Amino acid sequence: MKTAAQEHVMNDSNSALCSSNNKTRWGIVSIAICAGVIGAMQVGKVASAIPIIEAELAIGRVTAGWVVSLILAAGAFLGPICGIVGDRVGHRSFLLFGLFIMFLGNVLGGFSPNASYLLASRLIEGFGFLAIVIAAPSIIVSITSTREVRLALGAWGAYMPVGISLIMVLAPFLVDEISWRGLWLVNAIVLFVFLIIFAKCTRGLGGASVDQTSIHDIKIAFSQAGPWLLAGCFAVFACQFIGLISWLPTYFVEDVGYGAAQSGIIVACVVVFNAFGNMLGGWFLRLVRRSTLIAITSGSLGLIAVITFWPDMPGWAVIVLSAIFSFIGGFIPAAALTGVPRYAISSAQIGVTNGIVVQGANVGALIGPPVIAVSVTVLGGWHMASWVILSLGIVGVIIALALRFTE
Repeated sequence: MKTAAQEHVMNDSNSALCSSNNKTRWGIVSIAICAGVIGAMQVGKVASAIPIIEAELAIGRVTAGWVVSLILAAGAFLGPICGIVGDRVGHRSFLLFGLFIMFLGNVLGGFSPNASYLLASRLIEGFGFLAIVIAAPSIIVSITSTREVRLALGAWGAYMPVGISLIMVLAPFLVDEISWRGLWLVNAIVLFVFLIIFAKCTRGLGGASVDQTSIHDIKIAFSQAGPWLLAGCFAVFACQFIGLISWLPTYFVEDVGYGAAQSGIIVACVVVFNAFGNMLGGWFLRLVRRSTLIAITSGSLGLIAVITFWPDMPGWAVIVLSAIFSFIGGFIPAAALTGVPRYAISSAQIGVTNGIVVQGANVGALIGPPVIAVSVTVLGGWHMASWVILSLGIVGVIIALALRFTE
């Protein structure tokens, strides 16, 4: 339990993280969110192309799962370190670096002669993606007024579902016209153009962070239980959500009989519901504790997954239940990301604290697709794999209950 004095210090510290101006620079907030959306497109671009990549490069389902998720490997191991680097070099410069690295990864991936090269290019993309998701929220917090920081971070939390859904709509048509390699190269062009736009629009931000992270700041950030528990909750959610969503297009094609383009559009619509959940999740935090919201959501996702893939469930019911799964799942990113300013007690700790939480999300998203692939293959189908998602939900409830003690 916190004393009144401790709570006062925390509130003052959180206020110090935000812009000293009373007015939020929404134009910069919007372009930072766009950077996250374009980064998330690189995460989601593989799902619709999996069958073609499997055939052309002669790879199995589990390897294809790693092609989906390896972009998140850097974040799974280097989140806090990249947070420190971002604080040191400046968040704007770090984000520009991330965009360039993702551009380079797409170019290399588009010319990959085999699966090994493709996996390596996805790993390169991952370093760029991590830089973006570390730097963008730090930029948003620095230019947002205290009163509006929760709203801005709630909007930022929608970057992943918006980016994934957008590419899932576009990818099937692009793959049909220019192959999966062309899809990679088109994304490279988009990244390069946006890099130039971002550099021009954010020139006034300068290149350095407000505060330099010291060893003392790092020790404080690492010693707090709250960020690590938030990271654990985020990891469980990402494993559930990314694991399921990544394979839904394949499920609709192979088990339901839909076409690739039709499946892509359906899954894109499903993912969009997650963005609405993100936005609503910030509002729910005014009514319930963060830990309570995460616990209820984690358990609900597991139960919904079991019902969704119950044997002989009609295709339309799977779509509806998947949309509900996606919508409710949006509450957890909102709860986790808006918790970063609460636990970062100075602006010098915002990057490393955000890195810890992002690392959790990336760990879950990294292992999610391969875990679901193995579950479907080894356990004998989607219904058995759904019990794995339920087990993950139970773990999420336990971590959320532990998080309650830090509140």
